[in-house]
Amino acid sequence: MKIVNNLATILLFLVVCSFGGDVVGQQTQGEPSLFNSYERPLRPVNALSSQAVVPPTKQEYTPVGNTDRFHRPNRSERSASRTTTLVPFQNLPKSLNLQVRGLVMMRDNATDQALTSNAASETALSTRDADMDTSGGVEITLGKTLEDKTQRIETVYWGLFTKGDSAVASDAGSGLNTLLNISGLSYNGFGNPLSAVFNSSANQTLTRSFEYHNVEWNFTSDILSEDGKQSVRLLAGFRYFKADDRLHLNIDDVAYSVTDDNHLFGAQVGALWAKRKGSKLTYHIGVKTGVFFNAIDHRTKILGAAGYAFIEDPAIMNWRDDFDEYSKKIDMSFLGQLELGFDYLLTPSCQLTAGYRVMGVTGMAFATDQIPASFAEAAEGQSVTSDGSLIMHGAYIGVDWNF
Repeated sequence: MKIVNNLATILLFLVVCSFGGDVVGQQTQGEPSLFNSYERPLRPVNALSSQAVVPPTKQEYTPVGNTDRFHRPNRSERSASRTTTLVPFQNLPKSLNLQVRGLVMMRDNATDQALTSNAASETALSTRDADMDTSGGVEITLGKTLEDKTQRIETVYWGLFTKGDSAVASDAGSGLNTLLNISGLSYNGFGNPLSAVFNSSANQTLTRSFEYHNVEWNFTSDILSEDGKQSVRLLAGFRYFKADDRLHLNIDDVAYSVTDDNHLFGAQVGALWAKRKGSKLTYHIGVKTGVFFNAIDHRTKILGAAGYAFIEDPAIMNWRDDFDEYSKKIDMSFLGQLELGFDYLLTPSCQLTAGYRVMGVTGMAFATDQIPASFAEAAEGQSVTSDGSLIMHGAYIGVDWNF
């Protein structure tokens, strides 16, 4: 019985082996055999991995300058190696810029008007005796660089201040006589002509003063040259300029006063050319110009301890009125400004600046131009004279900071 069982087992093993060989024989070429662990499926070739890796070629460098390893550069070669492009100081990668400058300006003398004579009929006092030709002031500029580093906005203020200038004429013997035509005016009651006070006086004092205030709001854009050593800054903005001019003539206890306030406002354009010399020094030339409206406020009066002088002549339309005249006028003015200077870089965020400025304004009203030929007729309505010209020039020095 055991023999039969063993023969059945051997027969079954042979049948299984026979069917297994048929299955293996039916596999397609290239398919992995389930019974051969050394066979692996063929994977597709990656296009990137199939590219050949080319080693980088050695770059060729062209020698610049003298190739002698023992060559020592001369002064011009060392200077060329240190040359830097011109970046306007205010447009460095900082957002805010502050400029503070001190000003010393001189103005031209206005119209000379004789006021007083002595017993010999010689001029004892004129408007130019108090010439007030020099004054000091300050200029402050606050600028902000925009995202485009070549553009910025700025606010500028500068002002000139003076305590005024005065001149005194004295003649205790024969007395001083006025050259002003004040006939028809009285003071301290009817029948008391003003000429009785203005003539034969022992002392007459003239005082003149002025104040100038300037405010600007500007937008600027810089253009650099190809070599980076020069730049041109274009400017456009709005400007307000105020010029106050005052005159006071004191005779005993009576004062003759004239005040003219000029308010100029309008658009302006300009340009600033700069050229760098070396790594720290920069020269610049700037111009600004514009046509402005001039709103003029004028007032003239004669006032003393006893009150205002008044018109006593019945032939004058406004007789019995106080001599206290106030008037307004709108005129057109032209303003031009020229500036030459230099900047010296002290630190990457601070530079010294200095220069000279000339400024001219037309269409101005000055106190010396408002003295009437006849005071009594002026009381009927005198038009404001606004054909004066102002010329100022002077130096400035200051410091610029970037924040």
